[in-house]
Amino acid sequence: MLEKIGRQQRDFLQFCKKVIVLLEKIETSDDTLKKIYITESAEFLKAMKESILENVKVFGDMDDCFLVQDINYEGEYASWTEDIGYENACKYVKSLTKVVRNIIEISKHLERKKCPCCQDMVYFVPYSGQFLEMYNIKNTLPECYPSEETICPNCMSNDRDRVLIYFLKKMGLDTGNRPVKVLQLTSSKAIAHWINAECPTVIYQSVDIDWKDEIILEVSQIAELPDKSYDFIFCTNILLYGKSEDILADELKRILKPDGLCLFSEPCSVMPGNREEGEDFMNLGFMKKFMDEGFMIHKMTQDMVPDDAFAEQTVLYILTRIKKDMDDIFSQMVAKRYDDNMENPLVSVIMSVYNHEKYVSQAIESVLNQSYENIEFLVADDGSMDRSVDEILKFEDRIDQIHLFEENGFGRIPFLLSIAKGKYIAVLDSDDYWELDKIERQVLYMETHSACGACFTSVQFIDANDEEMDRQVFAVENRTSAEWINYFYHHGNVLAYPSVMIKKELHRNVMNHASNFSILPDFVMWLHVALDNDIYLMERESLYYRWHGLNDSRITGNRAKNEYFELCYCWLEIIKKMDDALFLKVFREELIDPNVKEPREILCEKALILLRSPGANDRLAGLFYVYELLSDPENKKIMQEKYHIGRREIFEILDGIETI
Repeated sequence: MLEKIGRQQRDFLQFCKKVIVLLEKIETSDDTLKKIYITESAEFLKAMKESILENVKVFGDMDDCFLVQDINYEGEYASWTEDIGYENACKYVKSLTKVVRNIIEISKHLERKKCPCCQDMVYFVPYSGQFLEMYNIKNTLPECYPSEETICPNCMSNDRDRVLIYFLKKMGLDTGNRPVKVLQLTSSKAIAHWINAECPTVIYQSVDIDWKDEIILEVSQIAELPDKSYDFIFCTNILLYGKSEDILADELKRILKPDGLCLFSEPCSVMPGNREEGEDFMNLGFMKKFMDEGFMIHKMTQDMVPDDAFAEQTVLYILTRIKKDMDDIFSQMVAKRYDDNMENPLVSVIMSVYNHEKYVSQAIESVLNQSYENIEFLVADDGSMDRSVDEILKFEDRIDQIHLFEENGFGRIPFLLSIAKGKYIAVLDSDDYWELDKIERQVLYMETHSACGACFTSVQFIDANDEEMDRQVFAVENRTSAEWINYFYHHGNVLAYPSVMIKKELHRNVMNHASNFSILPDFVMWLHVALDNDIYLMERESLYYRWHGLNDSRITGNRAKNEYFELCYCWLEIIKKMDDALFLKVFREELIDPNVKEPREILCEKALILLRSPGANDRLAGLFYVYELLSDPENKKIMQEKYHIGRREIFEILDGIETI
C-alpha cells in the first residue's frame, strides 16, 4: 500500500553490520595500518555520514536515540587526510564506529512484526520526545507511553490506530458488499490509508479539530451533517474534549444511526499517569452524556485483542444503543455487511497485444483467474511479429472475443472499447498483470460510490524477470478531483492506465477528447474525467507494472516537440472548460486575488494562472488565452487596471517563452 519501509529497514541494518566490520578493523589497527586503511577507504568513509543520515529515517524520529548528531566530520572532498588532518580523520572514524555500533545495538531491542494498518513487516519504534512534547503529556512515558515499539515508521500508526483497525476488522469493515458510512473525528492518516486500501465499500469522511491553546472541537462542521447518517463514528487522536464536549455529544448522537457505534480511544489527558487522582474517563461529562440517554458503553482492553495490536495502556470505548454484549454486536455487524441481492455488473476487460510473447500468457491468466466472475474478456493482437498470437490462442476457449489484425495500428483499445458491452471498462497491457481480487474490489467501490467515474490502484513495478523494483512514478495517495487536477498541473500524469476501472460511457466520451493526442492521450483522459467526476486511487498495489526497455519513453526529438505543444493545447482547453467553482477550488491558493468573485475577473485569473506557470508550454497557452480575452474591451480594461497586463507586458512575456 505504501512505500515498503520494512525492507529498507532490513537492508539498512544489513549494511550497518557489514560496515561495522570495516570500521572496527580500522579502529583496532596500529597507526601504520590505520593510515593505509583510512586513505584507501576515504571516499567510502566520507560518503558514509550522508548515507547514514539519509537511511536512518526509515526508523522514524530516532536520530537522538541513534546519536547520529555525534558523527564528527567537517572536511571537504579533496585530498581527505591532508584536508582535515590524520588526527581528525581518526576522530571521524571513531565517531562513525560509535554511531553504527549504537544503531546495531538498539535494533536488537526492536521487534520486527507485521503492522495491521499498512501490512508492512517493520521494526516498530518508540514515541519520540517531540511527540510527547507536542501533545503536552506530563511525565507519563513509563506508564502510558512505555519505551517499547509503538509507532510503525511506514504508515506512522500508533497503538490507538492499530486497536481501532483490529476492532473495525472484527466488525467486517474490510469484507462484504453493503456500503457503510464512516465519520472520523481528528483524522488519522494511518486509518485513512487502511480504509482506502482495504475497505472498498466504506464511504469515508473526516472532520478535523481546531488546534488552539487547548483543543477545542469545531462542532460547527458536525452540525452541518445530516441526522442518523453514520454507521460508525470514531476518534483515536483526541486528547481533551474541551468546553464544547456537551454540544459534541449531542451532535454525535444526532448523526449516528440507531444501530450505529461510536468508538473513542481514551484521551491522553485522562490516561494513567496523566489524570488527576481518582479521575476516570467513564465519569467525565462527555461519556455521562451518552450513558444518561441509554447508551451502553463497552470497554476494549488488551486481553480482548492480539498482543501485537496495541500496548497495555490503550483503551477503546464502544458506545451503542444496541442492548447486547460485544460478541453479539460483532456477529450482528458482520451479518449486516452482506446483501445477497446486490447485482454484479458486467465488466469488460480489454487487452491490446503487440510483441509480448514472453508475458502475454501471464497477463491473460491474471484476468481469467479473477475472483470476480461477471467479466467479458476482449483481446486484440495488433499485428505482432513474434509468437504472441500463438500464446493468445492457447486460451481461445476461455476468452470471449479474440481479434487478430495483420497490420500494426498503434494500439486497438478504441476498437475494443467500441464493441465492449460491460457497465465498466478495465484495461490491461499485455506485459503487465493484476492481483486476483483487483476487479472485485474496484466493482465494490464503484457500485457504492456513484460519483466516482474512474477507480485506479497503486502500482508495484517489476522488471523483465518479475523481480520487484523500488521505482515509483505513479501516485500513492488518493485525492479529491480538485486536488487531482492541481497535482496533474504541477506533476503531470501520475495514474496508471492498466490499473483503471472506468464507466464505459465516460471512457468513450473522454477518449474522443484524447483521440487526437499522440503523446498524452491517457493524461488528457484523466483530466477530462476529473472535470465532472470523482477519481479514486485505491492505495493497495493491485497492478504489477513491467518496466523494461520497450516502455522507456525518453523525451527526445520530435516526441519532445509533440509533447510540448500537446501540453500547451491540453491545459488551454482544460482551464477554459473548468467552471468557475471548480477552478477556484483547484487554484485558489495560487491566484493573484484569492478572493476573486466577479466572472470576468475569474476569466483573467484563468489566463494568468497559465501565464505565471514555470512551464514554457503553459505560459504559451496562457499567452493565447490572454490574446483571446483582450479582444473584449471589458476584459482588456480588467487586465490593464487590476492585473497590469498590456502590450508592453505581453512583449516581455514573449521574450521569456522558450520554444522547442
